Amino acid sequence: MGGETVLFGDLGGTNARFAVLDHGELGHAATLSVAEHASATEAIAAYIAELPPARQPDAAALACAGPVTDGAVTLTNSGWRLEAGEIERHFGFARVRLINDFEALAWALAHLGPGELRALGGGPARPGAPAVVLGPGTGLG
Repeated sequence: MGGETVLFGDLGGTNARFAVLDHGELGHAATLSVAEHASATEAIAAYIAELPPARQPDAAALACAGPVTDGAVTLTNSGWRLEAGEIERHFGFARVRLINDFEALAWALAHLGPGELRALGGGPARPGAPAVVLGPGTGLG
């Protein structure tokens, strides 16, 4: 997912957050209520409808609150089911990547600065030491 327009999403049990990355520039971000949309496809369509024609996504990367297996996930606490291939076909995306939301956070660790991290277990933080993502999970909105 390089020089294209990519839809990014964080889909949880309470909210679905979206933004678009257009050739390296982050654009329009929005938060939609999961309860107000019957499916992830409906929420994605509602977000895309807000975008100008020049910013329509070519691909998508969606962080999902639930276990992703073989390109599919049922969200914890909402029941939305997403399948990468189905989303590709529905929206005409070149590709869709579904990952677990905590996996997405773990991938971000390497890009955080020292002031954005907290050491656990006493003693000073050591650069390059193992890191972990902790969080409350779905439901706290």
